[in-house]
Amino acid sequence: MRINKNLQGVFLLFFVQPFLNAQQWPKKWPVATPQSQSMNADSLKAFDDAITSGNYGHIDGMVITRHGKLVYQKSYKHDYDKIW
Repeated sequence: MRINKNLQGVFLLFFVQPFLNAQQWPKKWPVATPQSQSMNADSLKAFDDAITSGNYGHIDGMVITRHGKLVYQKSYKHDYDKIW
């Protein structure tokens, strides 16, 4: 009986679940300003400055979305060979 339940779980995971997941991630997010999404641009800039200065360790990137729109995106470069 236990094997049968495991097979049912595998079947649901691989064959049924993709059809149940109607909402897909967009291939390209529509872009919006922080102000249009009721976000404070100065706070995002302060957070970006803190990441750049190393306050949060080695962060490679930050993406902020709100209401299905890309509000902020930035990549941070690190010389990992030098770090390690």
